Amino acid sequence: MAPSTSMLTEAERRACVILSTLFLDTEITATTINDMARSLRPLQIPAGQLEQMLRNDVFPVLYPNLASTAGVWNAFDETDLINRVANGRAQGSTFPKSLGTSVAWLVLGGSVSGPWKQVKEKLQQPEAGESPRSSCLVRSYMTMLAVCLPSPSQLTSEVVVILP
Repeated sequence: MAPSTSMLTEAERRACVILSTLFLDTEITATTINDMARSLRPLQIPAGQLEQMLRNDVFPVLYPNLASTAGVWNAFDETDLINRVANGRAQGSTFPKSLGTSVAWLVLGGSVSGPWKQVKEKLQQPEAGESPRSSCLVRSYMTMLAVCLPSPSQLTSEVVVILP
């Protein structure tokens, strides 16, 4: 029986899928960084929480792909990823598990922490062409849309904001 994903909010599930991009066997480009930040921004999850999810939820599940010579390069199976993350949360942390993940982070974490730092910096900047005020309004609008729409593919990236 698959573990319940109820421990993860919809925003957290989407964030896990987006963060999994850092573990693909592909080059992380400026476009990748921008796309990740653009996709994470409407989820309204603080960068610190995203970083904890990266380290404690996604990394323990996907770090073996970083060590593989023939790793996954196009995308991870979303259902499997979410189930494994939820299962990891449900099991909690044990000393052997934490030790193994910590060693793996020391050896392999650099390949995701560098690009993550760039994504985090992008998240803290207003999007191009936006003032801080309009960025706040756009984020509020996108949050409202995210609550009403079932998937990120239905969100529009073009939002017109009229300021006085």
